Amino acid sequence: MAWESRNLASRRFNLGLNQQDAFVLGYFGVNFEFSGASASEIAKAAQDASDYSADRRLWDENNLGDMFSSLTEAVSGVPGGTLNFVDVTAMGGTKWGIAGSIDFGDQVTLRFRELSGMPVRKAIAAWTNLVRHTNSGLSMLVDNEYTKTNWTADMTYWIMRPNGKSVEAGIVFQGIYPMSDLGSQINTDITSVDGQTFDVNFHVDAMYWDAKTTAKAQNLVDSYYESGREEYHNHRSL
Repeated sequence: MAWESRNLASRRFNLGLNQQDAFVLGYFGVNFEFSGASASEIAKAAQDASDYSADRRLWDENNLGDMFSSLTEAVSGVPGGTLNFVDVTAMGGTKWGIAGSIDFGDQVTLRFRELSGMPVRKAIAAWTNLVRHTNSGLSMLVDNEYTKTNWTADMTYWIMRPNGKSVEAGIVFQGIYPMSDLGSQINTDITSVDGQTFDVNFHVDAMYWDAKTTAKAQNLVDSYYESGREEYHNHRSL
């Protein structure tokens, strides 16, 4: 691509030789992946916490990841890396630096849309109580059940072009778990009638962002694109 001098003034990169679209935010997706054991344990804890039989049907271990993925409205606070440096002082006080250690953040924030029956709040509360119960401070997993594979998940996050098909970037977060039971975010006001969303901070063990994770995200998008698009574009008669 030839970057012409006129683009320095106009910034119209969609004209002439530089036909390049601007990067557009707002088109994204996530996919939660639970191991069989962790999905089973979290679903069981959510079922035990639910008062309504209708809610219990939501907590199928095969449905848990899909529910979290579908109800995610925003992703923020993606952890980034900071490259630290080491100062080297020479004679006369002159300084230069060399690369030292690197620090990566360990949290990502997701926003979930709540539904009637509070399935998101109950699921997150069940998940946090599974790790450490808010009353006793103990895990609800006993004996050989207490292992990290039984209370963490992986999540793939991707950003798409507005066509809903082409992935710009994909990130994989491994070993995530929520850091709050969301009780502090529940508030009511008789003068305000609005929907409920929850911002949930998740701890992250590791984050990967490279060509492989983008390819994984593209495979996920390809797997649901045709069926999801068909439902909306072909207007089937009911």
